Amino acid sequence: MTATLLVRADSAAAIGAGHVMRCLALAQGWQDAGGDVTLAAASLDGTLRRRLIDEGVVVVDLDTPPGSRLDAEATVHHARQAGAEWVVADGYNFDAAYQRCIHDAGLKLLVLDDYGHAEHYHADLVLNLNLGADESLYANRGPATQLLLGTRYALLRRDFRQHSDHERSTPPVARRLLVTFGGSDPHDLTAMAIRAIHSIDEPRLVTTVIAASEDLKTRLGPLAADGPQQIEVLGHVTDMADHMVRADLAIAAAGGTSWERALLKLPSLVVTIAENQRSIAEALQRAGAATDLGWWRDVREDTLAEAIRDTAQNEPLRRQQAASAGRIVDGRGAQRVVQAMSRSRTMSSQSIADGADE
Repeated sequence: MTATLLVRADSAAAIGAGHVMRCLALAQGWQDAGGDVTLAAASLDGTLRRRLIDEGVVVVDLDTPPGSRLDAEATVHHARQAGAEWVVADGYNFDAAYQRCIHDAGLKLLVLDDYGHAEHYHADLVLNLNLGADESLYANRGPATQLLLGTRYALLRRDFRQHSDHERSTPPVARRLLVTFGGSDPHDLTAMAIRAIHSIDEPRLVTTVIAASEDLKTRLGPLAADGPQQIEVLGHVTDMADHMVRADLAIAAAGGTSWERALLKLPSLVVTIAENQRSIAEALQRAGAATDLGWWRDVREDTLAEAIRDTAQNEPLRRQQAASAGRIVDGRGAQRVVQAMSRSRTMSSQSIADGADE
């Protein structure tokens, strides 16, 4: 493959970094197949920008309202300028009108979607990589639109794929905790988690906290130091997979990192911090891969501390979660999506659901 891929995704405090980070995983899969990648963004955190550039992704800035007609036209312009045949759109602003504009320009379009937010789908491919993704979410789609459904297509970056054969051991008591609420923590759950851990009468706990920003890292430092356990607060990291491999138990949001934790068989307590995460948390609980603590507003410091303490001491539960999580993803999702893109011209209208032979 020598073609260029044009990715349209944003990151910001309100939406986090999840859209860009999973697009980075797809970009790596595209690069592995021999192609080049350009990302167009209306907003992009400086740390993420440097990460993308270091990964060989060309970054272009858009001065347009996200999801607007002007945005779509600018995306078409940059796609043609880059010589891209495919556009990938990941974000809840990219509605039916936006998709039609890309489609009518003669470009191939892949839309990443989590819950069927658009009134109609004009894309060539719609990718919902979540556990339990269902065709009924996309009843209003074009006759040639293909669906890629389920965690078979989970987009995981190279650093995670390198650990796809990781064999996790389950200690009698979980001593190493990992706290991460993704690229945005608007509800200050990281601070609550630190306080909850401090309240547990177990001084041997060792915790790594991944803060959503460098500012949050600075603010959380004194709080982390003010307690009986060892708590290290880190800002943006490029070795998240290594932190997950070393951890015994994660306290995390029920977002895109759920599939990263699943690949590495990491037992988890998950909190739903956005509406589109509800179904993910519930599906993880049903699969036995994590414990769903519910909606963030209903999670209290004392109940969180109790859940951490009880799960840390429950070896059978953590062993079961590790085994169940390991059956959810295999790390080859990006490769499957790239293959589906290369074949889309000859595919008839159908869905490619979990379990399909790709």
